[in-house]
Amino acid sequence: MSADQNMVISAPGSDQGLRMRTMKKEGVSERSLLVVAIALGIADAWINRYSVNGDGVSYLDVGDSYFRGDWAVAINGYWSPLYSWCLGLAMYLFKPSLWWELVTAHLVNLLIYVGVLFSFRFFCIPCCAQCGKRRLRMTQFPCRSGLCWEWDTVFSYGLRWC
Repeated sequence: MSADQNMVISAPGSDQGLRMRTMKKEGVSERSLLVVAIALGIADAWINRYSVNGDGVSYLDVGDSYFRGDWAVAINGYWSPLYSWCLGLAMYLFKPSLWWELVTAHLVNLLIYVGVLFSFRFFCIPCCAQCGKRRLRMTQFPCRSGLCWEWDTVFSYGLRWC
C-alpha cells in the first residue's frame, strides 16, 4: 500500500465507509476474506477427516455417555460439557458407523468453526464502527481495516486446537 493511501486511510476525519471503499479499491473485501476462511476450514476438515487425538476420542466417549444416560461417565470435572454435547448430539442424530464417526466429528468441528467465525465478525463490526465514530487516527486505535479479520483468523484457528 502506498504512503498516499495510508494517509487517506488514517486521516483524522475518515469514517468506516472510506476505509471500506479503500479496502475494496485494494482488491480485498470482507466477503472474499470470509469465503477464504471458510474454504480453508473446509480444506482442513477434509484433509484431516480420519485423524483424531486422545482428547478427541475422550470427547466422543463423553458425548456418547450423555445421550446413553451414563451420567457417571458423562459428568466429570475434566472434560467440558458443551463440546461433548455437540459431538454427542451429532452422533445421536446421524448414528454414523465407526468408519464415519470421525468424519461426523470433523463436520461438527467445521460447523463450530464457521459459527465462531460469524460470531467474531458480528462482535468485531461494532468495534470497527467505533473506530470511525471516534475519528481517531488508525494508529491510535487497534482496529485497522484488516486487523479484525487477522484476529478472527487467529482466534478461530486457536479455538480449533483448544
